[in-house]
Amino acid sequence: MMDSSAVASSLEAEFPELPIKSDVTWRELTTLGVGGRVPLVLEPIDDIMLGNVLRFLHKQNVSVLYVGSGSDLVGGDVDFDGVVIRLRQNDFVRIQYGRNHFTAGCGVRLGDLARSCARRGYGDFAPLVGIPGTVGGALRMNAGAHGVSIGEFVLELSGFYLDGTPWSAEGTELEWRYRDSSIPNQVLLTAAIFRCGDIIRPEEAVEKVQYFQNLRHDNEPKGRSAGCAFRNVAGEISAGQLLDRAGLKGCRCGDAEISPIHANYIINHGNATEADVLALLIQARCAVADKFGVYLTPEYCFADNMSLQKLYAQVPSPEVVVLKGGDSTEREISLRSGAAVAQALRSAGYQIREVDMHNCELNEELRTAKLIFPVLHGGFGEDGRLQKLLEDAGIPFVGCGSAASRLIMDKIATKKLLDREKISTASWGIVTRENCQLPAGL
Repeated sequence: MMDSSAVASSLEAEFPELPIKSDVTWRELTTLGVGGRVPLVLEPIDDIMLGNVLRFLHKQNVSVLYVGSGSDLVGGDVDFDGVVIRLRQNDFVRIQYGRNHFTAGCGVRLGDLARSCARRGYGDFAPLVGIPGTVGGALRMNAGAHGVSIGEFVLELSGFYLDGTPWSAEGTELEWRYRDSSIPNQVLLTAAIFRCGDIIRPEEAVEKVQYFQNLRHDNEPKGRSAGCAFRNVAGEISAGQLLDRAGLKGCRCGDAEISPIHANYIINHGNATEADVLALLIQARCAVADKFGVYLTPEYCFADNMSLQKLYAQVPSPEVVVLKGGDSTEREISLRSGAAVAQALRSAGYQIREVDMHNCELNEELRTAKLIFPVLHGGFGEDGRLQKLLEDAGIPFVGCGSAASRLIMDKIATKKLLDREKISTASWGIVTRENCQLPAGL
């Protein structure tokens, strides 16, 4: 465990102007308000001090956790073994406007940013107004609402690695995914440059902000929470609806409750613990997986790194190997459709490996697969040869078996079987190069 008194004394000696708070509770640092205590909270006054503090802590092997408004953070029941850094003053909480862009410190609250933009006629940020949290947290998770995500406005980002090394990237260098981004985990963001977007009348932009603010207010349960507990599936299937249909509204553990109003919110009724919240998350993920085959991904962050591992260990998602490619003329189509299937399965919480298969043979990677999802068009992928290999090896797979696959690749054999079994099918006949006359009745 970290000796907080010794670390505090060293910091005070090295950085006499650094604001330091001692023995702070997670109730003070987060909107959910569960968990124990944080020995030290640091609030650097500028970039220079922040970089120097990070370098100092790195040399001392002290763990660092950045906390913005704590709106999606679950504090740990065990006292935090490290220091928390918050960016709450000077340029970290300022917005500076240029002609076609503006710069925002990562400590700026997202709602304040949307309102400030609206007063200048920039209404594109209005849908983000109801999202709690700061710019820094919103960027890391590519926060969004009503079809708008913050990542689409980013021109450039800056920050520090946790060892104090400066970091920067242009918006186009990063991957902006649904509720996720490729911003490195070990980077603490300090500022972002955004494009302004289209200009409208300030009065119209302010009305737009008020509309989305009211929409959020009318649909969000009251009480202490950390916002939505789980991500929507691919941004289209509502996690709240799945949780509701699984009968989870009103479920309670200690002082933590899944809201009876909106099933994707967990409310702290006063003295909830991290263990209470984690128990509800496990129950919810398990219920939705059992009913719908979807393994919901938490939107929460955890101060205790082990908590997320406990959740996934209690309700593990299946591993699926997606096969794509093949050697037919439809190879390129298979690569694209295979990637789409893989992404859909990832969005539903499955653990995915993608394999570009060139030959009809099973290597060690495939022999150890727990489930295979073939997305191979034509050739050995559809004519039953691959399916026969998997059947012989005892490997479960998605789709038709080898006999059906082999039969259906032969359209004439299929038609004959359907006729023999008296299964209604369109009239048919055989045309060959030698006999190319259209059969009678067609």
